[in-house]
Amino acid sequence: MSAYAVTFVFTLTALAQSGGYRPVADTNDAGVDMAAKFAVSEQSTRSKTTVMLNSVVKASDKEPILGARDFALCLDTSIQAKQTYVQAIVTMDQHSNLKLMGWSQVDVRQWFGWHQFPALSLRYRCPGR
Repeated sequence: MSAYAVTFVFTLTALAQSGGYRPVADTNDAGVDMAAKFAVSEQSTRSKTTVMLNSVVKASDKEPILGARDFALCLDTSIQAKQTYVQAIVTMDQHSNLKLMGWSQVDVRQWFGWHQFPALSLRYRCPGR
Protein backbone atom coordinates (compact mmCIF):
# COMPACT_ATOMS: atom_id res chain seq x y z
CA MET A 1 0.00 0.00 0.00
CA SER A 2 1.39 3.40 -0.91
CA ALA A 3 2.05 6.12 1.63
CA TYR A 4 -0.64 8.22 -0.05
CA ALA A 5 -3.26 5.47 0.39
CA VAL A 6 -2.30 4.96 4.05
CA THR A 7 -2.55 8.71 4.70
CA PHE A 8 -5.94 8.85 2.94
CA VAL A 9 -7.35 5.94 4.96
CA PHE A 10 -5.98 7.44 8.20
CA THR A 11 -7.57 10.81 7.43
CA LEU A 12 -10.97 9.25 6.66
CA THR A 13 -10.81 7.22 9.87
CA ALA A 14 -9.95 10.31 11.92
CA LEU A 15 -12.81 12.28 10.36
CA ALA A 16 -15.28 9.47 11.02
CA GLN A 17 -14.24 9.25 14.67
CA SER A 18 -14.27 13.01 15.23
CA GLY A 19 -18.01 13.30 14.57
CA GLY A 20 -18.67 14.88 17.96
CA TYR A 21 -19.55 18.44 18.79
CA ARG A 22 -16.90 21.08 19.35
CA PRO A 23 -17.40 24.38 21.20
CA VAL A 24 -18.03 27.50 19.13
CA ALA A 25 -15.83 30.29 20.48
CA ASP A 26 -18.09 33.12 19.30
CA THR A 27 -21.74 32.70 20.31
CA ASN A 28 -22.50 35.64 17.99
CA ASP A 29 -21.53 33.47 14.99
CA ALA A 30 -24.08 33.99 12.18
CA GLY A 31 -24.93 30.27 12.00
CA VAL A 32 -25.35 30.01 15.78
CA ASP A 33 -27.54 33.11 15.85
CA MET A 34 -29.72 31.81 13.01
CA ALA A 35 -30.06 28.37 14.65
CA ALA A 36 -30.90 29.85 18.07
CA LYS A 37 -33.57 32.20 16.71
CA PHE A 38 -35.05 29.38 14.63
CA ALA A 39 -35.12 27.00 17.62
CA VAL A 40 -36.98 29.51 19.77
CA SER A 41 -39.45 30.37 17.01
CA GLU A 42 -40.09 26.72 16.17
CA GLN A 43 -40.55 25.72 19.82
CA SER A 44 -42.91 28.65 20.34
CA THR A 45 -44.99 27.42 17.37
CA ARG A 46 -44.92 23.76 18.47
CA SER A 47 -45.81 24.46 22.10
CA LYS A 48 -48.26 27.28 21.31
CA THR A 49 -46.64 29.39 24.03
CA THR A 50 -44.57 32.56 24.00
CA VAL A 51 -40.86 31.70 23.93
CA MET A 52 -38.30 34.51 23.76
CA LEU A 53 -34.54 34.23 23.30
CA ASN A 54 -32.56 36.13 25.95
CA SER A 55 -29.09 34.91 24.96
CA VAL A 56 -27.00 32.05 23.68
CA VAL A 57 -25.12 30.77 26.73
CA LYS A 58 -22.97 28.20 24.93
CA ALA A 59 -22.91 26.68 21.46
CA SER A 60 -21.29 23.64 19.90
CA ASP A 61 -21.35 22.39 16.35
CA LYS A 62 -20.20 19.45 14.30
CA GLU A 63 -17.63 19.69 11.56
CA PRO A 64 -19.52 20.92 8.48
CA ILE A 65 -20.13 18.19 5.89
CA LEU A 66 -21.02 19.40 2.40
CA GLY A 67 -22.16 22.72 3.86
CA ALA A 68 -24.48 21.18 6.46
CA ARG A 69 -24.06 21.96 10.17
CA ASP A 70 -25.50 20.53 13.38
CA PHE A 71 -25.74 22.75 16.47
CA ALA A 72 -26.09 21.93 20.16
CA LEU A 73 -27.19 25.17 21.82
CA CYS A 74 -27.56 26.13 25.46
CA LEU A 75 -30.06 28.97 25.50
CA ASP A 76 -31.29 31.41 28.11
CA THR A 77 -34.95 31.86 27.20
CA SER A 78 -38.15 33.27 28.63
CA ILE A 79 -41.11 30.93 28.38
CA GLN A 80 -44.32 32.78 29.16
CA ALA A 81 -42.20 35.48 30.85
CA LYS A 82 -40.36 32.97 33.09
CA GLN A 83 -36.58 32.62 32.66
CA THR A 84 -35.82 29.08 31.51
CA TYR A 85 -32.58 27.48 30.37
CA VAL A 86 -32.86 24.99 27.54
CA GLN A 87 -30.74 22.86 25.28
CA ALA A 88 -31.76 22.88 21.62
CA ILE A 89 -30.43 20.67 18.84
CA VAL A 90 -30.74 22.23 15.39
CA THR A 91 -29.62 20.90 12.01
CA MET A 92 -28.95 23.15 9.03
CA ASP A 93 -28.56 21.65 5.57
CA GLN A 94 -26.41 23.00 2.75
CA HIS A 95 -29.33 25.20 1.61
CA SER A 96 -29.71 26.76 5.11
CA ASN A 97 -32.95 24.88 5.78
CA LEU A 98 -33.26 24.45 9.55
CA LYS A 99 -34.86 21.69 11.60
CA LEU A 100 -35.35 21.55 15.38
CA MET A 101 -34.29 18.05 16.45
CA GLY A 102 -34.46 18.46 20.22
CA TRP A 103 -35.61 20.88 22.94
CA SER A 104 -35.06 20.16 26.61
CA GLN A 105 -35.44 22.39 29.66
CA VAL A 106 -32.49 22.10 32.01
CA ASP A 107 -31.77 23.00 35.61
CA VAL A 108 -28.91 25.50 35.36
CA ARG A 109 -27.77 24.61 38.89
CA GLN A 110 -26.70 21.19 37.57
CA TRP A 111 -24.43 22.64 34.87
CA PHE A 112 -20.75 22.04 35.41
CA GLY A 113 -18.06 21.17 32.86
CA TRP A 114 -19.64 19.13 30.08
CA HIS A 115 -22.95 18.01 31.55
CA GLN A 116 -24.95 15.18 30.00
CA PHE A 117 -28.63 15.90 29.55
CA PRO A 118 -30.66 12.68 29.89
CA ALA A 119 -33.59 13.92 27.83
CA LEU A 120 -31.42 13.89 24.72
CA SER A 121 -29.34 11.25 23.02
CA LEU A 122 -25.91 10.52 24.50
CA ARG A 123 -24.13 12.14 21.57
CA TYR A 124 -25.45 15.61 22.43
CA ARG A 125 -23.63 17.45 25.16
CA CYS A 126 -24.11 20.95 26.41
CA PRO A 127 -21.28 22.85 28.09
CA GLY A 128 -21.97 24.24 31.52
CA ARG A 129 -21.65 27.73 32.79
